[in-house]
Amino acid sequence: MRAVPDPAVRPLPALPAFLAFLAVLYGAGVACGGPPDDVPHSAAAEAALQAEAVSSGGSAHVLPLGQGAPLQGSGSPHLSYYGGRVIENAEVVAVFWGEGVPGEVKAGMGDFYEAALKSSYVDWLSEYDTNVSAVDGSRGTGQRIGRGGLKQAVVVHPKAHQGVLTDAAIRRELTAQISARKLPAPGPNTLFMVHFPAGVQIELQGSRSCEAGGFCAYHNSFRRRGKEVDYGVLPDLGPGSGCDTGCGRGATAFDNQTAVASHELIEAITDPQVGLAKGLGPPLAWYDAAGGEIGDICNAQQGRLRAASGRSYAVQKEWSNKAKACVVSRKPGQEAWAAQEPAARP
Repeated sequence: MRAVPDPAVRPLPALPAFLAFLAVLYGAGVACGGPPDDVPHSAAAEAALQAEAVSSGGSAHVLPLGQGAPLQGSGSPHLSYYGGRVIENAEVVAVFWGEGVPGEVKAGMGDFYEAALKSSYVDWLSEYDTNVSAVDGSRGTGQRIGRGGLKQAVVVHPKAHQGVLTDAAIRRELTAQISARKLPAPGPNTLFMVHFPAGVQIELQGSRSCEAGGFCAYHNSFRRRGKEVDYGVLPDLGPGSGCDTGCGRGATAFDNQTAVASHELIEAITDPQVGLAKGLGPPLAWYDAAGGEIGDICNAQQGRLRAASGRSYAVQKEWSNKAKACVVSRKPGQEAWAAQEPAARP
């Protein structure tokens, strides 16, 4: 049956004119917040994005190599709210830096993030919602921390995959991978957790991963098109790495990997912009002036996460202001372990 044209419907313009119209519309998009992240752009534009990533990155917050040290100062730790944002429902992108990342890490970390973010390990973090006033009396961001999950697990193929790699180089590479659509465009809940192969040492603020006086991992932030990109950096912890001792107390290298990752995961949720903060004020979120972030206070104190699959994961305990203790879950009798289970109804 032949369709009868509707006189109210105008035909599309000729193809050249239509393409020209789209070009004008794309350019005008700058006035509405700029072109979307998934639109290809020139080499000059990409260079500008990478320059923004490098210049906007702050002083990352590290997990030092070695076991936990006593807190300085007196009295019980207490995380205060300084007015910054939190990550409400974390969507982790597990990024594996080349094919050399250990097979167990590539095969298992995605499942770990999914299990952790859909468990009682996250449920109790609601005590750090930001519908409260900051210490200076200013209004909070009005956010509520809840469950999230694994958004994607991706193997990327950067040119630099051996030797010393700076944090600035990591930011540039993340920007390039987002532009190339190898990684998803970041949103307010996106957290890139970047895992590295053996043979890569990370340099940050004058120190290096997996050596005396250095660090096990860290989380940081930078800006891309004016929007925040949150990420964690997780070096290889395998035998001979230098991080195989002093980074976790697990029975296996994978136990240490999940314990260290859990430290950075929960810190990034409760204080994502710590790297951009210039002092005790916004964009800092939940922080203890003497003890640091939620994981620092409990460094090297571990528990277990029981996944729905039956697998058990090593995780680090985190500081609870309400419990006045380091916990994995705040359920009565379950302070030392968490379970992946259906979310409780509000």
